[in-house]
Amino acid sequence: MENMTLEKPFIVVEGLDGTGKSTVTELVAERIGGMRVATPMEPHASIRPEYKEVTFSPRDSFDFYLDSVRFASKQVAITCQVMSVVCDRYVASTYAYHTGMGLDQEYAMQKLQMEEFLCLQLVSF
Repeated sequence: MENMTLEKPFIVVEGLDGTGKSTVTELVAERIGGMRVATPMEPHASIRPEYKEVTFSPRDSFDFYLDSVRFASKQVAITCQVMSVVCDRYVASTYAYHTGMGLDQEYAMQKLQMEEFLCLQLVSF
């Protein structure tokens, strides 16, 4: 998937809880005529509350969220062939949150390097 060329932009907004990511992603998607998504998306979103109650392990939580981002990557790649996608959280948030929870950074980086995600170009405003 890393060599896949997207026909339309994939825009990601990363940040902490309560910083306005949802509002910004909704406004940007509306403005450009794109689709707004958030990770985790279904089927992960509906089982997240149950999952959060049964695991306190940063590693297990990281693996769950990483799986949700992997799934989202595949869906976004398909959608970006016909329309732009604006995403509320992606790989960087998954890494930052879980290493902040105590996940070993080396483990996290090894897992990220083994996975196939859409390649992002960093643009800051």
